[in-house]
Amino acid sequence: PVKEFQDGYKKEVLEEVEAFGQYLGLNIPEDREYYWIAVEAMTAELPENWGEYTTDDGQIYYFNATTQQTQWEHPLDDHHRQLIAKVKAAKA
Repeated sequence: PVKEFQDGYKKEVLEEVEAFGQYLGLNIPEDREYYWIAVEAMTAELPENWGEYTTDDGQIYYFNATTQQTQWEHPLDDHHRQLIAKVKAAKA
């Protein structure tokens, strides 16, 4: 699946996935088999009550209308970091 992923995408997309994977805690390129988690995280929809907004200077932030919580990271980034740890631990 990893080779198919790499062969099926342009170099720019692969670099974007690698950069986001690194942000989530993947070791690049050693963790290629987990790139699917980075792709999942990059395309994850926001949970209920969350919205994505942009500051006047172009920075993206997230706001939960129910809790009034504001944060810079996508609300599911921690979930994907935990998923990486879980699948890596299961393989070890």
